[in-house]
Amino acid sequence: MNLVQIALKSIRQRALASSLTALGVALGVMLMVCVLVVFGILRRSFTQNSIGYHLVVGPKGSDLQLVLSSVYRIGAPIENIPYKLYEEIQDDPRVAVAVPICMGDFTEEGGFPIIATNRKYFEVPYQPGRTPRDPGKSFRVRGPFVDGAKAFDAVIGSFVASKNGWDLGDQFQLVHGGADTDTSHVHDEKFTVTGVLAPTGTPNDKTVFVMLEGFYAVAGHDMPLAEALQMNHDYFGQETLEGDWEFDPEERVGLGERLRRVDAETARLDRARAEREQATGAERKAITEEMDRIKLAREVELERFYRDITAKTSELESLRSEAARIGGEESPTAEQKARLDEIDKRVARLERAVKTPHAIMHNPPVWMKEVTAVFVRMQQPEGQPGIAEALSIGYAAEMKTGLQAQAVNPVVPMQRLQTQFVGNVELVLFWMTILIVIVSGVGIFVSIYNSMADRRREIAVMRALGARRGTVFTIILLEAVLLCATGGVVGVLLGHVLVLIAAPFVAAASGLLIDPFAFETAELYVVPGLVLLASLIGIVPGLTAYRTDVAEALAE
Repeated sequence: MNLVQIALKSIRQRALASSLTALGVALGVMLMVCVLVVFGILRRSFTQNSIGYHLVVGPKGSDLQLVLSSVYRIGAPIENIPYKLYEEIQDDPRVAVAVPICMGDFTEEGGFPIIATNRKYFEVPYQPGRTPRDPGKSFRVRGPFVDGAKAFDAVIGSFVASKNGWDLGDQFQLVHGGADTDTSHVHDEKFTVTGVLAPTGTPNDKTVFVMLEGFYAVAGHDMPLAEALQMNHDYFGQETLEGDWEFDPEERVGLGERLRRVDAETARLDRARAEREQATGAERKAITEEMDRIKLAREVELERFYRDITAKTSELESLRSEAARIGGEESPTAEQKARLDEIDKRVARLERAVKTPHAIMHNPPVWMKEVTAVFVRMQQPEGQPGIAEALSIGYAAEMKTGLQAQAVNPVVPMQRLQTQFVGNVELVLFWMTILIVIVSGVGIFVSIYNSMADRRREIAVMRALGARRGTVFTIILLEAVLLCATGGVVGVLLGHVLVLIAAPFVAAASGLLIDPFAFETAELYVVPGLVLLASLIGIVPGLTAYRTDVAEALAE
């Protein structure tokens, strides 16, 4: 029988006490593993490699709120920015990819956030490669969505699919403002699930994605006229031009035709963008110049529309006020009655004219669209590392001046949050778990040391049979090591089981997605550290056994 077997036999003789002391170690290690795994996931989520974009562009305000709402879907977005700003970002030669998102709606079932975006969102890896040759992790979509999404198609995250029991072909409606607010309402339009995302371990798993075209076609998702004019003025300095233009009622070109022209110029611009992506050199430069001319033409049509709609709206409000004043007279004159009839006819005509744009539009014009944020990846020339990061710094600095928007490196505010709050919490919890493990180790020390008095005869018999002092010392030391090591291994396993069980509940409560199979390198040091702790714990009981007087013990 070797020394390990003797130590195991001794532990079995005190099975209850040994089990409880090992369990104490296991529970301490379990908590330590949970802390390491959860905060390890948080640290990785705050790095550039987990986000996939160099910048997030949104309205000025809290950079942390912008990143939390747009990237992690936690909290409400700040405000919106004009769609036209997204177009300018997309056309900047320093930008490789610009992906717009619109937020503010939720699913009626489950209250999951709805993100309106375009196909580019799913073409960019959700986790980029760490090296130029590493392709990273790309989205995998099950369903006909991959063959081309239509306006009212939707893609759902894996968690949404399992929680709501949705699959391909299911339909749902958008809830504006969230299901738990007093001002929320359900939109009439229905979206159809045509794609289900494979699990990614990111907030995308808890998100429903719809196409921008369908989102803008939903009633109420275009900006009111006054708000649209004000936003364009704030961002681009465009005036409303009220009062400096007289409306000609016999003018051949109406508001509907103006919008058709704007849409035609927008379609030309989209075609030019697609051609520029395939072009190089002088051809690319020529297409860029043509895009500038198209933009100018569209701006002219928009300016004319601003003038037309402002004049018509102003006249309509004035006529309604005059009609209300005449209608309030107790005994209107014949002239006033004639004027009232004249006003009614004119108001009816103006109301039809103002409604014309909305009657012909399945998609609002560019100037009435807005987006919540834009995800931006900068150009990264092959063989020139660091260029994209440098471009992003310069671009973010430019965005600070002039416009009412900001460009934020999403890693910066998240790392600041980690340093100021999350990191401190992690440090406190980590040291608390270490103290728990040490206290458990002290329990092992007390258990073995108290057993020495009962084992004096056993140790004396072993010595009488030829066991050396060092052998007895080693057996006691092995008992402490076996108890600590066993508790450590069981604790590591229990820690991962606890993470596995808690992951869906944490995801449901906080939106934080935890990979239950995540492993931290620090876990490799847990068992060796416990062996070292056990060696220190076993020294005093071992010395007690080492110094046992054989004759005295046998005589007792």
